[in-house]
Amino acid sequence: MEHRTTDSTITVNQAGRYTVTVTDGACSTTESITIIEKTTPTANGIQFINTSTCSYDFNVVNGQNIDSYSWNFGDGSANSTSATPSHAYTSSDTYNVVTLTNECGNTNKSQNVTCTLSGLEGIETTNFKIHPNPSENQVTIESNDLINSVTLTTITGQIVSKIDNINNTIKSLDVSVVENGIYNLTIETTNGVITKRIEVIK
Repeated sequence: MEHRTTDSTITVNQAGRYTVTVTDGACSTTESITIIEKTTPTANGIQFINTSTCSYDFNVVNGQNIDSYSWNFGDGSANSTSATPSHAYTSSDTYNVVTLTNECGNTNKSQNVTCTLSGLEGIETTNFKIHPNPSENQVTIESNDLINSVTLTTITGQIVSKIDNINNTIKSLDVSVVENGIYNLTIETTNGVITKRIEVIK
């Protein structure tokens, strides 16, 4: 890129390689500099995977121009600077948020994460089963307590299917029309609420 001037200073507003030649009578010297234009960080959103009760793995979807991360999990805990942090919540509530930063500024991306702690946590391994997992057609839920409702959501929180008023200890959920991927299955029983991760593979 060429820009000729006899001024001692120049202001540029475009990226490119610039060369300056300074002449003093018969003598001259030349120096070059490359200007790189950076933009603020961008991302399509936040993805999270429920790994166990109120524990999640996080990552940014299609992040661009990110120099650093500052994850604020919304519960008063210390921020994480990892690109793919894991976090466990200790209280039932709905939490969010992440900040992406670079030298040009900050871009905030928020995602609600709902943690529900209940009495099921201590008896999950013996009183609660989901099978098969992974599944391609049907997932069966078995509980020692009456199942009130079952909700299937994407890992970003979008509801795919919800069944209410079940009032049984066994419930089968059809996943044959669901796309391949990881989902959260939230089951409300007479003893509380629990969320488990399931995988659909066809």
